[in-house]
Amino acid sequence: MKINVFLAVSVACFFFFCNGQSAELFVEAESFSDKGGWVVDQQFMEMMGSPYLLAHGMGQPVKDATTVVTFPRKGTYRMFVRTFNWTSPWFDGNGPGRFQVMIDDKPAGTTFGDTGNSWLWQDGGEITINSTKPQISLHDLTGFNGR
Repeated sequence: MKINVFLAVSVACFFFFCNGQSAELFVEAESFSDKGGWVVDQQFMEMMGSPYLLAHGMGQPVKDATTVVTFPRKGTYRMFVRTFNWTSPWFDGNGPGRFQVMIDDKPAGTTFGDTGNSWLWQDGGEITINSTKPQISLHDLTGFNGR
């Protein structure tokens, strides 16, 4: 069974199940039930096709955005997050807009928002889903425009 998950923060998350049969789950961050300190931003809608969440804390990390997602089954999934290193047009290193995706208050393992030079689906690796209704959170690490 193989299911992929994509998270859009832009955070859109996409999750793929990793055991045989194929299935996908798409989560758009702008539809999170509690946006916390993240704000809905629309400036790249022509590129993205939808708005996304932005963590603009002026150097102070913002409150987590959270929602409960219904997965088709428990198991191991592969997660992709659509994100953008917003400093890449001017700077080749890792950008300041770092954030994590949390599954039931545990970090998924990958830091997002600080690599690449365009909007991209960043591979978040394999994650384990122990409940069919976990809480998914976006955890801002810097307060500098994670998206």
